[in-house]
Amino acid sequence: SQSFPTTGMPTETEQKYNGALLLSKQTSTPANIETHPGVYFPYASQTITENYDPNGSGLVSTETADASYDIYGNPLSTTTKIVGPGLSGASETFTTVTKNTYPDTFAALWPPTRLTRSEVTRYSPLTSISETRTSAFAYNSTTGQMIQEVIEPDLPGFRLQTDHGYDVFGNRISSTVSGGTGSTAIAPRTTSTVYDANGQFPVSTKNALNHQETRTWDARFGVPTSLTGPNGITTS
Repeated sequence: SQSFPTTGMPTETEQKYNGALLLSKQTSTPANIETHPGVYFPYASQTITENYDPNGSGLVSTETADASYDIYGNPLSTTTKIVGPGLSGASETFTTVTKNTYPDTFAALWPPTRLTRSEVTRYSPLTSISETRTSAFAYNSTTGQMIQEVIEPDLPGFRLQTDHGYDVFGNRISSTVSGGTGSTAIAPRTTSTVYDANGQFPVSTKNALNHQETRTWDARFGVPTSLTGPNGITTS
């Protein structure tokens, strides 16, 4: 593109073998969002990728990706369609749609680039049904650190939740996994890490079965000098 504000963005890219045999071709549609007066965020609103047979028999598949963004440059939605020959040899279309949610206001969470919810839906012509995987995320309102990840937050039987803890230096020191309900419930399991007094090096780690590893470090070079495993054997 030679038009401001998308100057320099490639609109067409070709990959060839030996300078002649076309392997792939990608065309992009430049777009932009004015995030502030006179400030622009350039992006490709649509990208079409054509893949060709390396034996020279022609087009094999086409992938079309459409994307939209908010004024902070966060991807709001992407739709990807792949068209190519299926098991029967006839052309089939596989579609993936991703929808992302971010905080609505500065007061809700800063910076507003923290993803709070993502829904990924896949459509397959093989089953003629769609399947959606939903993930949700929560953050510390002061530090912005992620404190919780949840897979399938709206389905109690399939819910898988991970809670994170941090020390005063911002190091992640614990992650606890829990979820499900009734027959699908799982017992909470925690992995933990202890850092040195300066919050610089992890000196011990412990898994959900209480197996522990300890390390000593050379602070000059940032490398471990010894490791003691759960069986009590030390290597150095």
